[in-house]
Amino acid sequence: MSSVRISAPPLTDPDSDGMLVLRAAAGDARAFDDIVRRHTALLRTTASRILRSSSDVDDAVQDTFIAAWRHLHTLTDGATIGGWLLTTLRRQCYSRLRSAAHRHRADFDGDVAEASERGPASMYARSALATEARAVLDRMPELQRRCWELRQLHEASYRDIAVELGVSTSVVRGQLARARSLMETTLSHWR
Repeated sequence: MSSVRISAPPLTDPDSDGMLVLRAAAGDARAFDDIVRRHTALLRTTASRILRSSSDVDDAVQDTFIAAWRHLHTLTDGATIGGWLLTTLRRQCYSRLRSAAHRHRADFDGDVAEASERGPASMYARSALATEARAVLDRMPELQRRCWELRQLHEASYRDIAVELGVSTSVVRGQLARARSLMETTLSHWR
């Protein structure tokens, strides 16, 4: 007669939110990647219901995960990460809606339409430049793009950008220098 061994289930599921939070708080980047994959769809859906601009949705979700990475160690119950992320995301979204920068956000297309030169060739050239500039912005790393937008589109000071993004002013300076260099290099043929 053969004996059948039944192993007891683990006391804690290693893939549970609580365990992922513990591992991520200890510096496990893979665990944090799992948290991001697990919760991104819900956060994007929620942000889309609050915000209208897809770039704002992306920024709010990204900022939420940055906040999570910085504050994972403060969660007393890692199993509640989903609720914590949703609450943080909503705050991010409402902050964007309230900000004066959001209400007065520059739009490349609007700037093109208001150009003083109204001829078809001029309008086409401006539209092509705006499209190319948007493509350059889309290729920038998130932090670099946010620094550039806050400085160039919202005329924020280096200090205000640093506070908004939770980085030092020297990081802002470096990101802006790289963004300007990329813009100048990529769009140099428009001069």
